[in-house]
Amino acid sequence: MNKTRRIGAMVAATVAATGIAATMTTAPAAAAWPHDDNDGPRPISQYLGSVDENDTERVAVWFGTDETVCDFRLQVRGTRSVDVWNNDGRFSSLSRDDTLRRRERDYATFTVRPDEVRRSSLALLPATIWYRDCDRFGDHDHNGRDRDRNRWESKSFGLLLRVQDDSRR
Repeated sequence: MNKTRRIGAMVAATVAATGIAATMTTAPAAAAWPHDDNDGPRPISQYLGSVDENDTERVAVWFGTDETVCDFRLQVRGTRSVDVWNNDGRFSSLSRDDTLRRRERDYATFTVRPDEVRRSSLALLPATIWYRDCDRFGDHDHNGRDRDRNRWESKSFGLLLRVQDDSRR
């Protein structure tokens, strides 16, 4: 009986060591962020913060990029429970100008007004950014293809807004 336990423990230890070794070998590749060399602009955080119901407030989204982009525009659409006003009617632009340089961070603002809610909740606001690649280094992308600098590129994502219920304070 004692010999059987020792053999069983050795087999279990060997299997566990093999499993851990396999996990450690594949973990860095599996955990790596899937991305191209140039991903373009993206929001640093998709969480906008908290807003009280029936209050009109200005909120900001911070953006970062790994390539210089020009003519940056943000459009946030409202939902049934949250009204949204972009700065320029249909779009909002960055705080300084419409260019976001490589490794630079800048923000775009817009105004929200959540309707009355029964309890505090999260609202998902659909958003899209439009931009043009104006990187001054090379006329090819990372795959060697010619890049059309006048072509508009876009990305869509969701922004989270916490709506606070006033009656529960």
